[in-house]
Amino acid sequence: MGIVGAILVARWSYSLLTSTGAVLLDHQAPATLREQLQTAVEADGDSRVTDLHVWSIGPDIYSAQIAIVAHQPLSPDQYKALLPTSIGLVHIAIEVNTCVDSGQACA
Repeated sequence: MGIVGAILVARWSYSLLTSTGAVLLDHQAPATLREQLQTAVEADGDSRVTDLHVWSIGPDIYSAQIAIVAHQPLSPDQYKALLPTSIGLVHIAIEVNTCVDSGQACA
């Protein structure tokens, strides 16, 4: 019975490590999720995402850090309102910068 118990505990431990490994190692969110965020922010045609980091912090729970540049930027709260609520973002940090070169697109 001891050997059977050891095998069960080993299987459970392996399952636990594989399911939590991405969270513990700050694994990047899927590319489709990052693309959804970028598309939502850049929908106005003026704003550009210059830096985007999205981490998995739990099962289907994500944290995001987004840097944005625009000629006429919105407030961070307005950008947060543009993000889809269905994707499980629980912590969002947004940095907003104004593009000073009025003749060209900022990136």
